[in-house]
Amino acid sequence: MQIILDARRRSDVHWEGSSLFDQSVSAAATLTDIMIQQGNRVGMLVYGGNFLKWTVPCYGNVQRERILRTLADAEQGRHLVFEDLEYLPTDYFPPGSKLILISLLLPRDLRMLVALQRSGFPLLIISPNPNSVEQALLGSHPSVQFAARGANLERQLLLRNLRRAAVQVLDWDT
Repeated sequence: MQIILDARRRSDVHWEGSSLFDQSVSAAATLTDIMIQQGNRVGMLVYGGNFLKWTVPCYGNVQRERILRTLADAEQGRHLVFEDLEYLPTDYFPPGSKLILISLLLPRDLRMLVALQRSGFPLLIISPNPNSVEQALLGSHPSVQFAARGANLERQLLLRNLRRAAVQVLDWDT
């Protein structure tokens, strides 16, 4: 099992000292705990910061601690190479590995994620929904409501296209 944490800065939302990235890090830690307790081999890739952070898949409490340290050090960044999921280092993953991607998802990610699923990596995406957070931050003005409807339609289209390609997606309303 390989957990991939999306650390691309352009896909985050901040509010009152917190962010969706912080929530994603917490989700990755929780998943790690559950998977290790169930006896799974778990690895972690933090993708999109200023460099890749990869923890080789392994078992047990020592592995759990390695992954939690990796998550504690995880930072968002902007690096031209990592702006798209196109450069996701799939060579790091053993063939047939189950992948769990925690990402806000960007429309341009669709092609790479479909290709990843079709290349034999069962893929589950846990996607914190940025629209609900942004709408709550911006208020209930009619123009905000109109923009929110458009953003929600765009997100639903992206999720529908992923599901049509047999990618499992969890739209997470944080």
